Amino acid sequence: MSKSNVFRWLILGGWMAASTWWHVCKIKLLCEPVLCEPIRYQRPDSPLSIQDGDRFSVTSQKNISFALSEEKPNWMPLQHLLDSLASYLRANRIES
Repeated sequence: MSKSNVFRWLILGGWMAASTWWHVCKIKLLCEPVLCEPIRYQRPDSPLSIQDGDRFSVTSQKNISFALSEEKPNWMPLQHLLDSLASYLRANRIES
């Protein structure tokens, strides 16, 4: 192996080491120390309240919920309230 090839191999090894470090530390952010534990937010159960002035009011201690990592809401605890809201809106719709 000639001296020119050794220099090229050293350059290639340095390039590979620097690229690996850049990818791991700068792109993936795996080299920074963890300063604190991740904060887990838990939404308190807030009651559902729908009002239309003094004419209509429904309240419930339950609210719309989602299963963990799911996109479909769980309406079942509120189904009777939503049905009464729908009938109220049908009865009081404004014709344009």
